[in-house]
Amino acid sequence: MRAFVISLARFPERGQKTIAAFNEAGIDLEVFDAVDGMAGFEFEDGESVNWRDEKVRPHIIVHPPQIGCYLSHYRLVRRAYEEGLERVFVAEDDVRPLPGFREAFDEMSQLPDSFEFIRLYCPARERRIPGCVPRAPAGRVAHRLRDGRRIVRLRGLVYFASAYIMNRNGMKKFLDCAQPVCAPVDVLMAYFWHTDIASYVVPESLVKDAEEPSTIMGPELFNMLEKNPAKDGTGIRAVLGRRLWHLRDWFAWRAYIRRRRSEFYDE
Repeated sequence: MRAFVISLARFPERGQKTIAAFNEAGIDLEVFDAVDGMAGFEFEDGESVNWRDEKVRPHIIVHPPQIGCYLSHYRLVRRAYEEGLERVFVAEDDVRPLPGFREAFDEMSQLPDSFEFIRLYCPARERRIPGCVPRAPAGRVAHRLRDGRRIVRLRGLVYFASAYIMNRNGMKKFLDCAQPVCAPVDVLMAYFWHTDIASYVVPESLVKDAEEPSTIMGPELFNMLEKNPAKDGTGIRAVLGRRLWHLRDWFAWRAYIRRRRSEFYDE
């Protein structure tokens, strides 16, 4: 399984630290140059941003650093698919491997094709929000790694695309719905009932946050937001529109779960 780290060229030390950390764990990472949303970039063929598209979530405002992050993941997955790779490991440069990573990595390389997308990072603060799609790693335990960690078939929302494994089936489904850009990439990946990607998570996590802040949600983005505050609509029509969308999406999620109940629940 090929392994990549997405890193901005203007912060080479971040990528080097990540490579060194994974090398110690026995994993050789290849650097994939990230699209720098703060430095300006050009869209490639087939790429665009649809500011009004609500196929994932309504009223999400995507900012240049997030667009750069999205295109970085999109171009890497597209490259892996075009090169015919069967499975790929992708990490951002702000994560570090935890003990046992190499053994789990080798074991997950042999999993069946049904494991299309596996998140290796699950932040503890994810929780269930009453009345909404659950934000928690709830679901059926599909596999137990030799060290005891679980691989759970997600039936709720878990964000963050910091580290994941995606196989060829998952790549195809992701690429089929990834354009135009209409939300941060981790949001698109989280809403599996829109993409139909068989999504799993390791709740105990196989990676941890690095000490360096993210270059996507770090100081650069917050400084930009302070200078250009978002105007996403706070009127009654906007509020009702968002609630109506969430209600429709909840029914879509419930219908998807019921159709595939055996994938999400132990019978």
